[in-house]
Amino acid sequence: MSKTSSDNQTLDPLVTLFMSMGLTKAKATEAIKAPKSATILKEIIESHSDELTGLEEKQATLIVNFSVSLSKAGSVGQAERDYILKNILNSNLKSVDQISGVVIALLLRLLLQNMFLSCCQIFRITSISHRRGKLSERMWRRCVILNNLSQTVSNRF
Repeated sequence: MSKTSSDNQTLDPLVTLFMSMGLTKAKATEAIKAPKSATILKEIIESHSDELTGLEEKQATLIVNFSVSLSKAGSVGQAERDYILKNILNSNLKSVDQISGVVIALLLRLLLQNMFLSCCQIFRITSISHRRGKLSERMWRRCVILNNLSQTVSNRF
């Protein structure tokens, strides 16, 4: 069998989409090899097509890395995604480490909020017990610390 030259092969639509953002053909082809992050990248490009057309290669690569971080992170909301994307486009986030750090911080914030909500549930159930002195002071302090930590992290974003 003879090999077909790459020029005669049709490009995957995702490769074309990723190249429109500013990626080279090689990086765009590499980006589609991870289906989960490729799907996230496609969603990001389609929802921000005006801002993401014809970027410099470095910014486009950062956005690819952002989609990889999101694919590993799990549930990061649309508002958080937009916040990070805006900061990449404004050159406030300039490295893969910074993007990974922000994604981790957002996940930490979500985790703390969930823990705080659980703690609030305990407060509701045990508020009468606390007033009567039946809730241990140690447990009460933990809930208060968790509340303060959750508010501090939430105020940062």
